[in-house]
Amino acid sequence: MKLCNAAQYQVQSFGLSLHGPWTNAAAPDNLYQYSGKELQADHGLGWIDFGARMYMPEAGRWNGVDGLAEKYTAWSLYHFSGNNPVLHVDLNGMSYDKYYNEAGQLIHDTGKGDQNYVIRTTQTTAQIYSDDPYNPRPGRESNPISVEKAAEVESEIKKGNVDNALVQDNVVALGTTSQMEQVMDIMAQDDGKGGDNQNITEYNATISDQGVVAEGKPGKPLKISNSGKAGIPQTSIKISKATNIVIHNHISGVAVSPNEKKATGPAVQGPSSRDISVAREKGVTGQVYGSRNKTIYVYDGSGVIATIPFKR
Repeated sequence: MKLCNAAQYQVQSFGLSLHGPWTNAAAPDNLYQYSGKELQADHGLGWIDFGARMYMPEAGRWNGVDGLAEKYTAWSLYHFSGNNPVLHVDLNGMSYDKYYNEAGQLIHDTGKGDQNYVIRTTQTTAQIYSDDPYNPRPGRESNPISVEKAAEVESEIKKGNVDNALVQDNVVALGTTSQMEQVMDIMAQDDGKGGDNQNITEYNATISDQGVVAEGKPGKPLKISNSGKAGIPQTSIKISKATNIVIHNHISGVAVSPNEKKATGPAVQGPSSRDISVAREKGVTGQVYGSRNKTIYVYDGSGVIATIPFKR
């Protein structure tokens, strides 16, 4: 089989064929051109078959609506490769996301890191709250899948089968890369190094249904009296009808009394029963950034549904 080379076939960045003196008229037709996808030459359409949709290189747009449009509300229903085909690759006209397992390992990158997903947790309530000396506590729950199912989901993702029901039902959205970077900047106000009367404030943020990240007012620093009476380092998050995800950190430091004879214990890093109750009441998804153990806990009204380590 003879392959077309650069002297015979050239395209601009959005895939439109360029004809000129470099074109070799004697070269055989090559239907697998831009992005290695098959050109549909019938009836002079010139569309390119990406699998999920047909692509129109003369317009730089798809010929049909994005099947996953609800995940990309900030974009046109017909945009191609994030409007930047030099930087991004769109593999099939459907999804272009990053998928991680619970250990934080990237197991599949569809070519453009727009949305980030993690496989649902396999950890039990006892495992999630192993740092709580009073575990179990009412209202603190995990809602895991089996280790076997998680392995099956990971296998399908590695094959690129990210759109099937098994995968879609057992992965959890973390946010876009841009959203996560903004959130991490807010959460990093607790540097994770702990300390006495340091890193004892909860910070919060929300992500709206339009994808906008908004920082909230920090909570009051945790305090403990000389008698040992301690408050709760609880931040108040404003939740509106447009709120999609609520996010806050759990502190890495401890509070010490003025006479230095009393101190709070290390804060439990997973979501509290109140966190889970609010998620259930408001119908939102929540994320707790464990500042001390560097773990993101994703939860809804049923309890913890995913965890993943994070780095700063």
